[in-house]
Amino acid sequence: MTEHKSTDAKAMAKKFPKKQTVPIEGEPNMTELPRVLPYLRNCFKSHRMTASPVGLVYIAIPQPLYNIYTPSPFPNRGPHPGPIPIFARNTNGAVRETARLEYATALKTYEVENTIDRIVQVINQSE
Repeated sequence: MTEHKSTDAKAMAKKFPKKQTVPIEGEPNMTELPRVLPYLRNCFKSHRMTASPVGLVYIAIPQPLYNIYTPSPFPNRGPHPGPIPIFARNTNGAVRETARLEYATALKTYEVENTIDRIVQVINQSE
């Protein structure tokens, strides 16, 4: 039988990577944003969604630069998936559950894309 033991918070914190950037303080400017932009790209890549094998980088960079990150085609962004999932008549529980999961994924992707759009918009306005 495996024996479990507790780990203190300091030992656990040492195993996490250190922050790579210092947060921007005050009004963002052109000397701060280029320093933070690679960090933002890595954050976008860390979101694993079905739209792209390299995460959500396709939102943060123009289409020609996307080919630097992956040979896969630039993903098309979908519209809002609607207020609720739509089921066909006389479908069984498995089909309905699949539709619910696909709806949840589409809604989450849509929300994350819009959030990142707002971040990129703030960065572009400050240039």
